[in-house]
Amino acid sequence: MPNENLSGLIISLQKEFRDFRKETNENFNEVYSKLDNHTASLISLENTVGFYGDMYKMNKDKIDNHEKRISVLEAK
Repeated sequence: MPNENLSGLIISLQKEFRDFRKETNENFNEVYSKLDNHTASLISLENTVGFYGDMYKMNKDKIDNHEKRISVLEAK
């Protein structure tokens, strides 16, 4: 009789573990899909900000010239 109770308990624990593992995998898949979406968005933002930073560096001389001309016009 104790062996039957023990084997029943083991079978019950195996079933609970399988259910828990399945639920955990589903939750992780959902989290990973959200992270993938957020990662793609962040990479896009980093590329955009980097592009504007590079354009600013390339056009800094022109920007400074415009600022000098504008300050002269504002002074008048």
